[in-house]
Amino acid sequence: MKSLTLLTLIGASLVIISGCRKEPEVKTYRLAQAEDEHAGHDHGPMDQASGEMPEGHPPMPQATGELPQGHPPIDGNAPMVATPGLAPAAQDMNYVWQAPEEWASKAASSMRIASYAVPGDGGDADFSLVRLAGAAGGLVGNVNRWRGQIALPPASAGEIEESVVAVPTALGVDAKVVEMSNNDQMIMSAIIEHEGGVLFVKLQGPSATVTAAREGYRQFISSIDAASSVEAP
Repeated sequence: MKSLTLLTLIGASLVIISGCRKEPEVKTYRLAQAEDEHAGHDHGPMDQASGEMPEGHPPMPQATGELPQGHPPIDGNAPMVATPGLAPAAQDMNYVWQAPEEWASKAASSMRIASYAVPGDGGDADFSLVRLAGAAGGLVGNVNRWRGQIALPPASAGEIEESVVAVPTALGVDAKVVEMSNNDQMIMSAIIEHEGGVLFVKLQGPSATVTAAREGYRQFISSIDAASSVEAP
């Protein structure tokens, strides 16, 4: 009888305990989906065979091989555009001149239209006649460039203007002649503006040679003329 009562009490206790046990609560969270930046367009698969986009897809830009308006040409055969002042002018002008007999003519080049070796006690000096397009750097810029070639500091525009000597030419325009020296090196150079371009007449070398050649140098400048204005014999 006691055993039956004990079993009854144990069973009742198990029922009570199981009735008090609570099932775990499961919570579900729904994450907000990021807005599709292409919402409204049903992309769908692209037709791999034809390369066509699905119906309703915005049109894709077509490659035409053409450059945007104003874009410089990239064709390797396209003509290059010369920058004024940095490239020789087109060979649209021919010139004539008279050089002193003692000057030894040298081969011209793509830049030089005349080249001479000028002899002297100090050693040979180099003479060149060059024509460039446009303003070709202007008076001040070129004079300071030449000064740098013989290790002289730049000069002011006023100093350069005051140093200019005007030498008449057969072209009907004056040459602007400047001289500069440093130690045993000297430069005489002239700028002649003519027909949309500039002629540079330069003599550089040992100071003794350049100084002794001054008269012949200025006579050369005065003799420069356009070939078309010289009457055929």
